[in-house]
Amino acid sequence: MPKEIIGIQYLRGMSALSVVFFHIELQLAHIYEGYKALESLQAGVDVFFVISGFVMYHSTNGGSALTGREFFVRRIIRIVPLYWLATLSMVSIIVFVPHLGQSVKSSFVNLDHLLASLFFFPMTSPVAPNLFLPLLPTGWTLNYEMFFYSLFAVAIACGARRQGRVVTIVVAALGALALVGILNDAPGPLGFYTDPIVLEFCFGMIAASVWRRWTIRSQPVACAVFVLACALIISLPIVDPAYRVLRFGLVAAALVFAAACISWRSFNFLKLMGDVSYTMYLSHMFVLAAVVQVWRRLGPQVGSGHIPILYTVAVLTVICGSIVIWRLIEKPIDAALKSALQRNWASTPDAAMS
Repeated sequence: MPKEIIGIQYLRGMSALSVVFFHIELQLAHIYEGYKALESLQAGVDVFFVISGFVMYHSTNGGSALTGREFFVRRIIRIVPLYWLATLSMVSIIVFVPHLGQSVKSSFVNLDHLLASLFFFPMTSPVAPNLFLPLLPTGWTLNYEMFFYSLFAVAIACGARRQGRVVTIVVAALGALALVGILNDAPGPLGFYTDPIVLEFCFGMIAASVWRRWTIRSQPVACAVFVLACALIISLPIVDPAYRVLRFGLVAAALVFAAACISWRSFNFLKLMGDVSYTMYLSHMFVLAAVVQVWRRLGPQVGSGHIPILYTVAVLTVICGSIVIWRLIEKPIDAALKSALQRNWASTPDAAMS
């Protein structure tokens, strides 16, 4: 079983916090006139995609450690339960607390849209017809994740569990889709899946393949690359969304590679943030919506001097809420399902559960 890469685990937590900060920035822009959100914080999503490619390659030994069926079942166990719970919680909020639902960009439930959301099929949102957003808006990234997992599972089956073949199949398929997206403005779900952002999974797999053969041995150099990549992600100007994969994806690949090369010291907080990153990603919109509603009713309504207070309250509430949900809900469900899977496939390596 491949060892956990502590730098990647830390980066998971940092990326989740980046997405949280981005959505706090958007909320502040709505509350305080003239406030300009730091849009580069959205790059946390791109880092997540690169991490997914990296981890899937590393944890499955390039797809050779287990069958396609075993891989896909394990990913479903990891991703689906909490996402379904979050999506159904969104339904309850829309029905019983509609003003809170509006705060997270969902205002009513459409059955077709709900089913598409639950089964990771991209469908335009009833409240944002130009966007492929699930009922839980942050779930759009999971539509890409599940597509990548499906393709990876097929590649394992077709590639006879050989590392080189599996990676070649996935990279060729995603590369072809991205090329279609670059050359044509495809309509509907095809347009969603041909977005060049899918190349970020390829970047992650390639980074993992290179890392297994060669790493940055000099720790000062690795740290310098990591810091430079962080600075570039934050400071480079925003470009047309069509070039997002170049603006964020390539830098994210360098960031992930450098994080894997660094011999990190033990930071319990970053380790915990990595553990709760998935919970945080799915739950933070609920928490932020509730915090903003309370702030609008009880907090100061004017003056940018109050922004640090709201920022601090929002971040601490999200972190504390994520830890509670992770300990009481995600962790027990994950452990129970892993145990059930191990009883059925006792001889199967446990690598893909990362």
